[in-house]
Amino acid sequence: MTEDLPLLLIDADVPLYKASFASEIETEWDDDLWTLHSDLGTAKEIFEQEIEAIRAEFPDDFPILLCFSGSNNWRNTIYPEYKANRKKNRKPIVLSPLKEWAMKTYDSKVVDTLEADDLLGLLSEEGIMISVDKDLKTVAGLHFNPNYPEDGITEITPEYAHYNHMFQTLCGDSTDGYKGCPSVGPKTAAKILDVPTEDMWVAVLETFASKGIEYDEALVQARLARILRGSDYILSSNTLKLWKPANV
Repeated sequence: MTEDLPLLLIDADVPLYKASFASEIETEWDDDLWTLHSDLGTAKEIFEQEIEAIRAEFPDDFPILLCFSGSNNWRNTIYPEYKANRKKNRKPIVLSPLKEWAMKTYDSKVVDTLEADDLLGLLSEEGIMISVDKDLKTVAGLHFNPNYPEDGITEITPEYAHYNHMFQTLCGDSTDGYKGCPSVGPKTAAKILDVPTEDMWVAVLETFASKGIEYDEALVQARLARILRGSDYILSSNTLKLWKPANV
């Protein structure tokens, strides 16, 4: 917080990629020759428009902090396949210089090994988490989705955050490359988690066990699904504490 004003914690990876790709231009010179180029100035303008569109939803005096993903994602240390499906995807041409410019232009934060989502989770008590990523619903606190500004600021309770964490553990995330529990989709997960909050992890373990999956593998899926928050990481010393269930 700054002078008791909530900090707007913006997942800046989304506008970064959006602006970078939107500034690219394909040119056909003849039947066989094509080139791809990008105007960094255009990318900067698009990025600024994205940030200003978010700022316009809040009072002018609310401070902002852009959160970017670092390198060497900690999740790869416990699950090498994490986001491996994205490695073959081409990154936009001006991604790096645009990120460098944005971090010099705005108040920004990046931590090696952490994703932007993790930074939002770790700083969640200081303000409003602004992201389009459903994974952030595993973190209690104030949320704002730029894709649905009409919903305004929503609050996720610790109980609902835990439910969402267990739900993601069961369903997995094909976009991020982790599988969850085999043959468990959203409807089945909702039925499994129709139990008291304190019994959800046991229900998750029993479901994995019914598929022949042992505790350690289920725990890895749960850790992948969890966006970090204050109890998981000490920013001052860059110390990660992997999640452990409280009731098992």
